[in-house]
Amino acid sequence: MSTQLYQDIMALTARAYQPCVGLDEQLGGFLKAAMKYVHAGAGRIKVCSSGSGTAASEGFEVYLEEYGDIPPKDTIFEDSPHLEAKTISQVSLSQREKVVQGNTQSTDRLASKVVTTPILYHQELLGEIVSKPASEDFDVTNYQAFQELFARELAFFIKRHHVNSLARLSFGKPMMLIGASNWLRRVDHFIERASAVDLPVIISGSFGTEKAQVACAIHFSSGRRTQPLVEISAHSLTEENFHQRIMETIENAKGGSVFLNEADQMTPGLQNKLAAYIQSGVGQWLGNTSSQASQTPRWIASITEEVSSGKRSRGLTQSLAAELDFLKVRIAPLAERPQDVGPLIGYAFEKYKIQKSQRIHVAAMALLEGYSWPENVYEVERVIARLATLGNPVEISIEDVVQYAPQLIPQEEPGRQNAKVSMVDDEDLELCAGSGDQEETDTQEEDLSPAQHLIRRLLQNDFTHLNGYHLGLQRALRYLAKHFHEELSLSDLSEQAFMSASHLSHLFKAELGESFKGLLNLLRIEKAQQMLTDENAMRITDVAFESGFGDLSHFTKTFKKIAGCNPKDYRLKYGETV
Repeated sequence: MSTQLYQDIMALTARAYQPCVGLDEQLGGFLKAAMKYVHAGAGRIKVCSSGSGTAASEGFEVYLEEYGDIPPKDTIFEDSPHLEAKTISQVSLSQREKVVQGNTQSTDRLASKVVTTPILYHQELLGEIVSKPASEDFDVTNYQAFQELFARELAFFIKRHHVNSLARLSFGKPMMLIGASNWLRRVDHFIERASAVDLPVIISGSFGTEKAQVACAIHFSSGRRTQPLVEISAHSLTEENFHQRIMETIENAKGGSVFLNEADQMTPGLQNKLAAYIQSGVGQWLGNTSSQASQTPRWIASITEEVSSGKRSRGLTQSLAAELDFLKVRIAPLAERPQDVGPLIGYAFEKYKIQKSQRIHVAAMALLEGYSWPENVYEVERVIARLATLGNPVEISIEDVVQYAPQLIPQEEPGRQNAKVSMVDDEDLELCAGSGDQEETDTQEEDLSPAQHLIRRLLQNDFTHLNGYHLGLQRALRYLAKHFHEELSLSDLSEQAFMSASHLSHLFKAELGESFKGLLNLLRIEKAQQMLTDENAMRITDVAFESGFGDLSHFTKTFKKIAGCNPKDYRLKYGETV
């Protein structure tokens, strides 16, 4: 697997991800992004019904066609207006990896070269991708590799919608995982593997993380999906009602799954009692339950503290951990995956906004996305519901956030007040002033402002200091560090940051205290200063072009404004002596 290719697919799906649309529209967005990436002339995604045997299966027949027509005879499925649910065993290898070759005439060959790839979720066939390259000159191997990896990612998003529909039927509310971060993608991978077996699962995470959503995803992605998922809260169990509640839960969940919520909150005595009811087969209890295995519910437990690798949770007794600690996954808090915050805010706002046209101002959105959300998804839901209801019915503003969610307003931290001030202070930029002796040169590094530290680290491709910034801004700065010498616009940068140009512009000013153009000029002039001091033989015109300026006059004017003197004088003062 090409690491770069996989990263590109992760990036394009993250960019095209829309949490508030239906499955058909979401797949359409993914398809357009993918076809643009591989320069395909035509493409189509078919998604078969969920095969769940419930009314929810009707919601999973999706047909998409983008960029032109592809003959249905070249697809995995039979030419039928309704797709039948199939398992991979029903589809031959030649059908799954088909690349139809054409005859000797160029146009006919191009018209018949169709790449068909199944969309698989462990052994279940969810659908297929069919595409046709735009030109005859294409690499079949790389094209197929891309489409296979792309199909792999699509399977997770399709399955999320399957799970959500089944959860709505069972519980009357949505239970879909929202986000496209690398963290959540790893959870998707875990769910796929865990749902293929019947082993007990421990889901750990801090308060407010998506532990219940993950439990639903494991159950409704498994072969037990048509049977009940029964939740029991550990807080509701007492010595008096324990036996009756557990027996009722096991009976109600027969053939399905039990979700034991906050298992580590039970007393040690109740945990030890519960271990005797679970009977996972680990062998600590007498009796043969193999004949009842098909009816024995699967146990999925959540805990509020992480089960460390190789160690049982200190919140679980040894007996209970022995029954539950087979498969485990940690749900990271939002502070560790800030790229999921925006989609979660958008999803919650779509749910709670009081009128269709209500929106969130870009400055307020930046404030919301920059908050750490210590109570995670629960807090996002509460705050957004409050803002949508009590805030301005046309546009939620920063004033609304201040009034109805004051905890989101950042507090001034010691030592941080200078990090986001204007990055172009005159006294910091007068590099040509003073005596110019060696002592001053040696102390320049110590006297650098936060702005200059940022610029120099970017030029060294040192990005370790960016972690405190908004994820989109981090992406933009990384790209800027590598391409500042090229012709570059804010729109170009916003595409790399996966956000609107207006939002990115706000982040530059709010977090860096400088506009995009201002920071770009600082980078270019710093690079020019390095070339002027290190390469005495290089013409000033070449320095201008190499640092990203297309016009010598503009370069000289900008250089003098930032450095305090013209390029020639700067070289005389700081250039190496030959």
